[in-house]
Formats: sequence, C-alpha cells, structure tokens
Amino acid sequence: MKYIGKMCVSCGKKFTDADDIVVCPECASPHHRECYRNNGRCANENLHAKGFDWNQINRPVKTETAQQDDGQVVINLSESVEDMLKQPFFAKSMKTVDKNGCTLKEILDFVHTNLLYYIPVFMRIRDFGKSVSFNLICFVAPPVYFASRKMWFWAILTAFLSVLLLIPFMLAMLVSGDNPANLSVDAINALRVNVSTINSLIEICRGADLFMRIMLCLFGNRLYYNFAVKSIKRIKAKNNEDISREQLISAGGVSFTNIILIICIIFIVTFLIMLALQATLEFLF
Repeated sequence: MKYIGKMCVSCGKKFTDADDIVVCPECASPHHRECYRNNGRCANENLHAKGFDWNQINRPVKTETAQQDDGQVVINLSESVEDMLKQPFFAKSMKTVDKNGCTLKEILDFVHTNLLYYIPVFMRIRDFGKSVSFNLICFVAPPVYFASRKMWFWAILTAFLSVLLLIPFMLAMLVSGDNPANLSVDAINALRVNVSTINSLIEICRGADLFMRIMLCLFGNRLYYNFAVKSIKRIKAKNNEDISREQLISAGGVSFTNIILIICIIFIVTFLIMLALQATLEFLF
C-alpha cells in the first residue's frame, strides 16, 4: 500500500499496516479515519482552491545523480521527493538557515512544483554560489515563465521589451501587400523609401531579442531563487517569523491564470502599439 510509511496530514504520524486510512477525494491527502472524522474535513482543505494535489509532491521518481564540487554523488530517487529530501546529502541544506534567513525546505515549499528540476539548481545557487543554469522556458517564452511563477515585475518587463523589439517588424507589416493598414499614400511612400533602414532595424532588434532570451535562459533560475527568498522574508516579516508550509505553497507555486493574463496583456499591448504607429505615421505624413 503506497501510504504505508507516509504521514497523516492531520496528526503527522506515519501510517502502518494496521491503520485505517481515508483519502480526501479533492486533493488525495491521506488521513487516519479517526483524524478525518474528528476534523470533519480534509486537513488541507484551505489549499483546495489553489489546486493542491498531495500526489504531486509525493509521486515516485526515477534514479538520477547530483553533482557536488568535490565529485559526483549518486542519489536514490526511487522514492518520493519528500523521502529523497530526508537523505543525508540534502538534510543539512534543508534545515540550515542561510544568510537570507531561509532554509532550503522553505524555498522548496514555496516553489512547490517541478521540484526534481529546482532542487539541484537551487542547491548550486545556495551552497556553491553558482548563478548560471539552463532554463529552456525562459528562452522560449520569458513573460509566460515569469507570470506563471508570479514574478510580475519580470513578466511585465520582458513582455514590454519583447513587444517593443517588434516595432520595426510592425512597420514593415504596415506597408506589406496592398495597403492593409489603410495608410495615406504619403505615409506608405515614406516607409518604402526607408525600407532598407527598417530592415536593418529588424535585424538589430532580432539580435537584441536573442541576447535577452539567452541571458534570461542562463540567469532566470537565479532571478526566481531571489524572488522566492524575498517573498519568504516578506511573509515572515508579516507573521513575526511564524510561517507555515501552507502559506508558502499559497504564495508560491504556479498560476495558470497568470499565464492567460500575460498572454492577453501581450496581445493588447501589441494591438495598441500598432494603432499608435498608424496614428503617428498619419500625423507625420
């Protein structure tokens, strides 16, 4: 039975073969039947609205390795992430408070999802000071990544930069075909006279966009680590250093609503800039 040796989310005691176990139908959190009956509800009910799933944190994973400065250490990941973090390799970092006043456990509770990726990355940042790592999503769609992780400053900043770097391409689109933008003849002629300049700007902006994506790909995880630490410190300050795992999970994790919002923002900003370009060209010419 997969719950044997796991902890009841209500009383914190580990399950044995003799225990009568019930599982929350909403989030799959396991309880002693007696605990569930006494509470009258799931111990994690306050997390249901956030999409909490007990199985996501306690899912089985494969065997991998982790790299230390003094050599390669093989880590047994055949059990759950929760059990993996109890191994000696991780135990010290999980409990040790760093210079920012956070433990690795607090940071991982805040991250909440995709822990197998973030555990070695954040340990290299925290314990070995290595800021460079590889984040493919930060290269492909930086605003989407930052918004999904609730990093709204970086999400808005990268979204606006991405759209602004498309302005030369928008200018080229305005004069492509049979006057699709319904610009005046003078405005179209002015753009076509400067088409070589526009094409040069397109290439420059493409290079700038590629450079931005590469830098975010390499340092995006560091930005997320810093964001997690600052968020945890802010929560602690509000609660006089008293912080629960549920608070961290609620404040961090992934928000799919934010992904939809940032996509809508990008489309709206792009549309407004196109309108502004048309109005500006009509005014000038």
